[in-house]
Amino acid sequence: MQKKAFGIINDKVGKTLTERGFISQKVKSENTDELVSLYTSEHAAYSVIYYTKRKRVDLRLCQMTEDGPDNDWKTLADWMFDAELDGEKEANSIGNDFVDIIVGPSKLVNSFAKKKKGNNETNVTSLFLANRFANMFPEIKSEIQFEKEHYSDFRAVTFTKEKILPRVQAMIKTANKNDLLKFGKFINDMYDGADADSRALIMMLIMNSIDDVQVRENIYEGLTPNILKIAKESYKLKNKKFKPEKKKKQPRYVADTLNAKR
Repeated sequence: MQKKAFGIINDKVGKTLTERGFISQKVKSENTDELVSLYTSEHAAYSVIYYTKRKRVDLRLCQMTEDGPDNDWKTLADWMFDAELDGEKEANSIGNDFVDIIVGPSKLVNSFAKKKKGNNETNVTSLFLANRFANMFPEIKSEIQFEKEHYSDFRAVTFTKEKILPRVQAMIKTANKNDLLKFGKFINDMYDGADADSRALIMMLIMNSIDDVQVRENIYEGLTPNILKIAKESYKLKNKKFKPEKKKKQPRYVADTLNAKR
């Protein structure tokens, strides 16, 4: 049943990737407790790996080099999965989720191709950001799926406020310094590659919700100097109200000239 379930997930991923120019590679894990598939293109590699003992299946992505995958794998999504108990229905659901993730953050793959040229094109969209938070808070995976099924567009602000933010706030209440440092590094990685909308969600909603000075300082340790500066400046703007710019009065001599032309 494990191989059959893995095949269901892998078939969905494989079909989507081959349509996008990826090639399926024959690969076998040295660990007998793992089922693995690998798909490569010129610039990127995707892998689906099922840890049968740990009962978890991951979708991973890394950059390609001349010698093959660089093996600096980034986990895009992971699901707890017991093939014997969860069955084909859950396998289909996981496969569909992986497909949505592959189709969603395509800019991440494109960025690998442009990285050598020093191109800093953003790649983290609000949906991709939500999926990354789902790795931290697995219970929101079903909520992301519900959002995609019931709304034509992903409601990034609403979802972040209602689903992600409360969990972040609950997490930091019990987190130790090392946990907060890791969270800071997570925020740093996300912000560094995020589009404008996702950067606003990260700083103005998530980071600005953290009022405890010591907690913020511990998280700040995980940020690069540039992003640290942005975080501090963003927090200064919290709760500030900005008056709309007043319309400037037209100079008298201009008004007289315009009136004369009427």
